[in-house]
Amino acid sequence: MHDVITIRTLSKADTALRMATKLAGDRADYWATLARFNLSSGAGSVRYAASQNWDRASRAAELAADTSQIALAAAERGLAAWRRYLSIRNRALMSEGRTLRLQTNMRWERRRARDYLESYLRRIAPPTGIGEYETSLLRFQTAERLAPASLRNARLLYMALADAGRWPELLATANRRAAASAFDGQARFARGLALVRLGQLASARAAFDSALATLEESERARVFSLARLVSPGADIAARGGLDSAAWAALTPTERRTVDAFFWAARDPDAETAYNELELEFLARVTFAEFAWTDDELGLNGADTDRAEIFVRYGPPDEILTIPGAASVISNELVVPVTEATSSRDDFASTLLWLYRSGTVFIFDLPPGYGTARMPNVDLGYIRDVERASPVRWDNITLPTEVDSSHLRVVRFRGSTDSLDLLILAEVPRSALRDSSLTNALTARLHVRIVDDRANVTRIATDTLSVNGPPVAVRSWMTRQSSRPGIVQLEARVPESRLVSRGLVVTEGPLSIGFSLSDLLIGAPREAITRQPSRWQELAITPTLGTYLPGSSVALGWELYEAARDSVSGTAKYRVALTLERTDRGGLSGLAIRALSSVGDALGITQASRDGITLSYDRTIPVDAGATVVTLAESITLDGFGGSTGTFRVRLEVTDLVSGRRSARSGLIRIFRTLPR
Repeated sequence: MHDVITIRTLSKADTALRMATKLAGDRADYWATLARFNLSSGAGSVRYAASQNWDRASRAAELAADTSQIALAAAERGLAAWRRYLSIRNRALMSEGRTLRLQTNMRWERRRARDYLESYLRRIAPPTGIGEYETSLLRFQTAERLAPASLRNARLLYMALADAGRWPELLATANRRAAASAFDGQARFARGLALVRLGQLASARAAFDSALATLEESERARVFSLARLVSPGADIAARGGLDSAAWAALTPTERRTVDAFFWAARDPDAETAYNELELEFLARVTFAEFAWTDDELGLNGADTDRAEIFVRYGPPDEILTIPGAASVISNELVVPVTEATSSRDDFASTLLWLYRSGTVFIFDLPPGYGTARMPNVDLGYIRDVERASPVRWDNITLPTEVDSSHLRVVRFRGSTDSLDLLILAEVPRSALRDSSLTNALTARLHVRIVDDRANVTRIATDTLSVNGPPVAVRSWMTRQSSRPGIVQLEARVPESRLVSRGLVVTEGPLSIGFSLSDLLIGAPREAITRQPSRWQELAITPTLGTYLPGSSVALGWELYEAARDSVSGTAKYRVALTLERTDRGGLSGLAIRALSSVGDALGITQASRDGITLSYDRTIPVDAGATVVTLAESITLDGFGGSTGTFRVRLEVTDLVSGRRSARSGLIRIFRTLPR
C-alpha cells in the first residue's frame, strides 16, 4: 500500500517539476512552482525545504516589483514558519531518558494523566517557538496588506492573532475589513470571536448574527452543527426522537427551530438578550475554522481532530510539544527510550493539550504539515470521554451562581388543540440567601415555556421571600398549545449572582380518543362523597412526589372518552396499578393497600419479586347526552411504613366496553430527611 502511495506522489511531484523547469530560473513563479513540488512530498524533510524556495520566490518577486507574487510568497513563507512554530511550540522534554507511548487497553487513568505526565516533563525556558511565531505574524500581515482582497491571507492573519490571544488587534483588523466590505462574512466572524473573548457579549451577538447571515444554509449547517456538542446518537433537542442523525435530515427551517430550542433550554441567564453558552460555541467553532483550515490538504478547520476536542472542551489550559510520535503501542504511558521505541521519523512531534480538569489529549504532529491527528490507538478512550462528558464550559465565567430548583409538569386535556399544564416547583431558599446583601429579602421569580418552534410564553412573574422554610413550594396552572417544549423557572436575587433554576421537558399532546392524563401525585386531603369530573375536585394537594417515611401518597388522574355502555348507561373500566422499586432493597416490608376517595379499601393486591400490583373495576354512571366523557379519580396508597427509596408507579386503565387501554407512570421518592 505504501508503494502505491509513493508512486502516485512521485508521479504528481514529477509533473510539477517538469512544469517548473520550463520556467526561467530567476522568475518568482518558477520558485513558487518548485516550492509546490516540495510540498507535494510525503516526507517532512522535503516539505520543510519548500520554505527556501518561497524565500527565493519572494526575492524574485521583489526584484520584479510583482505585488501579487510578493503577497503570495509572504503568505507561504509565513505558513512555513508557522509549521515550524507548531512543531516546537512550548517545547518540553521527557526526563530520565523516557518517552511517551499510548496503550491499547488504556489501563492507566487518564483523569490522573496530567499529574503523571507533569512528573516527567521538563519545560524549556524561555518557551520555544516565539521567534517562529513573530516571523509568521509579520509575513501574514504583509500578505494581507499587499493583497487585501484575499480572504485566505486575512484568515491566516486571524489565525495568528487568535492563537496568541491578541484580541484587541484581532478586533481592530476585523473591524477594518468588515467596514471595507459588506459581504465579508469572515471578518464578521472574526469580530464575533474577538468580542466574546473581550467579554463584550451583546456586541458579539450582533456580530455573529450578521456573520451567519452571509453563509449559505448548507455551509451554516455544516460548520455550526449541534452534533459537534453531543455524543453520537444523543438527543440534540433535549426531547425524544431527535438524535444527531435525525438532525442531519432536517430541512433548513427545521434546523433553525431546533437550534433555537436547543439553546433556549441551555441559557444560563435568561435575563440577558444573549446566550453565553451559544456565543462560546460560535467562538470555538470560529477559532477552529481560522486555526486549522488547510487549503492545500482540503481540510475545513472545524472538521479536524483538534477542532473536535476544542469545540467540546474549549481552549486547553496548557499546550506543549514533545519530540517523537506517541502513537506506538506500549503497556505503559511513559517508557524508557530504546531502539524499539525511538521515533520512526526524527522530525515527528507529539502535541499535548492539558486541561485543569486533569484530562490530557494527545495528538500526532506529522512533520512539515502543520496538522495534528488523534492517534488511532487513542480513539477508543476519546470516544469514552465524549460519551461521559460531551461538552464542558470551564473556560468561561458565567454571570451567576446557579443552584437547582425542582420542577414537575402534569398535563391534562384543555380544548381541542391545547393542554392544561399544572406546573409545580420547589425552590430552595438557602440558594438565594446572599450574606453580602443584608437588605435582599425577596427574589424575582419567572416561569416561561419554550415550545419546539422556539416560541416563548411567559407564564408568571412573581416575587419570593428568601426567608422562611427551607423550600418554597409554588404552583401555576396555564393553558398552552399541545406542542412539546420545555418549562423553565428562574428565581434570582436582584444585584446578586445567586440564582436558582429548574427545567423540565414537556412531552407534547396527550393521545386522542380513550386516554389518561399524566399522573397527579400528592398528599391526600379529606375524603369527598361525589364523583369529580376534573382533577381540581380531587381530594389531593399536588406535590413533586417526595415524602417522609410513613406518609400516605395520593394518586389522581383524568380519564378521557370512556365508552358508555348502551344497556346500563355507565362507563366500565379496570384499573391496574403496579409499584416497583427502582433502587436496591426490594419491596420486603411493604404492605401496600389502596383506598378510594371515600376511604374504602380497593381491589386485590398481589406481591411478586418484581413489584406489587393491585387492580379493581369501576362502574360510573354517564349522562346519555354527554358528547365527551371526562372522569377524574384518585386513590391513596398506605403501607410504606419506614421504607425509604424510589418507587416507580405505573397506572393502566382498560375500557371494559371498548377494550382500549391507556397507561401512565410516575415516581414516588421517600427520604428520611426531605432534600433542601
